[in-house]
Amino acid sequence: MALVAAKCTQCGAALEVDNALEAGICRHCGTAYVTQKVINNYNISNNLNITTGGNVINIYKTESRKQKEISPEELAEKKKIIAEQEALIEKLTSKSYKLIAVFIICVALFGPLAIGIGGVLWKSGLLFQILCIFGIILVLAGCVAIAFATPMFIKAGHLSDKVQSIKNDIYGA
Repeated sequence: MALVAAKCTQCGAALEVDNALEAGICRHCGTAYVTQKVINNYNISNNLNITTGGNVINIYKTESRKQKEISPEELAEKKKIIAEQEALIEKLTSKSYKLIAVFIICVALFGPLAIGIGGVLWKSGLLFQILCIFGIILVLAGCVAIAFATPMFIKAGHLSDKVQSIKNDIYGA
């Protein structure tokens, strides 16, 4: 009977399991587990790495990479860039959500309503004809709002990727 460190996949409790057994029950939450899965869960959760001569080797991924040294000045500069990019992402997504709200109001609510009322009562007079045309303009305005919002979301996504890349440089990937 060899006890091995493990972690419950249900409650996350630390366990010591007999790796000769195929399954067991967590003494903390009572969930049945497969022994190999709770052992793997422990290893993944603790990201077991071996450090040798400046190289980090993850024994489960069998990849190695050189740890990068970052000067305090470079770290401060990268953190400043991250803060600026995250502020820009927030601004872009905020504007995009406002444009989408305009789209929803124009296209889904007032536009069709105005077109419907104006169209049904078209022959009743100029007011209803103007109402119908106004509805068409609202629908077009909503479509323009989406046309402007989409590139903002795409740019925010690219900036988010850039921020993640910088974070990976700082903290390691």
